[in-house]
Amino acid sequence: DISESMQVQAHGETFELFTLGCAHEPFETMRVIADELVEKYFPAEEPALPAVQVGSVDDPGDFYTIASAAIDGDTLTKDVQHAGGGGEHLYDQNWDGTFLDSFPVQAKLQMHHDNTGDFCEALLFETLRFDLSPLKDAYQSGYQTDSGTIIIGLDMGPGGLVYEF
Repeated sequence: DISESMQVQAHGETFELFTLGCAHEPFETMRVIADELVEKYFPAEEPALPAVQVGSVDDPGDFYTIASAAIDGDTLTKDVQHAGGGGEHLYDQNWDGTFLDSFPVQAKLQMHHDNTGDFCEALLFETLRFDLSPLKDAYQSGYQTDSGTIIIGLDMGPGGLVYEF
């Protein structure tokens, strides 16, 4: 019998792993197990959110409806509905790159939905999140201030969401 122990670091924590068995290279076996455990129980950070980009606000692409929308910090969250079920759908959140001079200023955003040829008829519900930092950066640069408020006009019609930073 062979027994080995090793320490593994993951996300600021130290774990002690032990193995007991008949292996020719127990340390290598433990390293593989440790890597698998870290991957399973401590996944890598979530990928970065897609950012609002300067683009056309006149083309919504394929049909969708927005059930709700909210802003939390620098994140715009939209709950959308559309037909599909047979393929990947792509979403871009576009801004025309301008602020409407008012108090507070306004910015028009339009989401573009591409069904990539998925013409299935199931009703799909998606929660989409977009990074609003490019709007904040443009505002801070253009108005020479660190804080501000932008009324975000969405593709769902009149009214808007308040984005404060």
